[in-house]
Amino acid sequence: MAEDHVDRYRPDLPLGQVVDPEGKAYSLVCKPVTSTFNPLTMETRMIKRLNFMAHRNTGIDGLVAVEGWIAKSFDPKLLELVKVRVSQMNGCAHCLHMHRQDALKLGETDDRLLLLNAWRESQLFSTRERAALAWAEALTEIAKSHAPDDVYEEAHANFSDDELVALSIGIAMINAWNRLAIGFRLQHPADHKRAAA
Repeated sequence: MAEDHVDRYRPDLPLGQVVDPEGKAYSLVCKPVTSTFNPLTMETRMIKRLNFMAHRNTGIDGLVAVEGWIAKSFDPKLLELVKVRVSQMNGCAHCLHMHRQDALKLGETDDRLLLLNAWRESQLFSTRERAALAWAEALTEIAKSHAPDDVYEEAHANFSDDELVALSIGIAMINAWNRLAIGFRLQHPADHKRAAA
């Protein structure tokens, strides 16, 4: 299963294409736009933003290479759970959609995904998952949390040194992707459908 996940961002695919865990190719290319609404004139102005996935860039290729390494180095199902949680925290609709779909394909359940925002109050998450989610939240809110010792110690108690490094890099990566997707206004697929209608 992890090998399928590794191939998501293959350099041999057309620009802006990825492969899901079942091998189906789909496009990440969208029309990044944002709108501003002026309540005085009741007008909406659309501002087109750069589509960073539409052209080859060595920086993006580097991020994709890191994703391939992480997929071989850490539990893919748990990593998707972390990616969904971080994307919830950052408010990234595009990444939420993508990683929810990936999590479901890896065997995650809708019940757990629906309760992910309240994982502390739910009994559906294991000690290991709780440690990963707490560490993900601490690193995502690093300016506020400063990665507290108790959260680190719980993570380190549940993961080997190599796993903890891979998890931490995975958390850093989803934060980077969230910032790119939000900053360049990559749209959720439902927004594409509404715009096309």
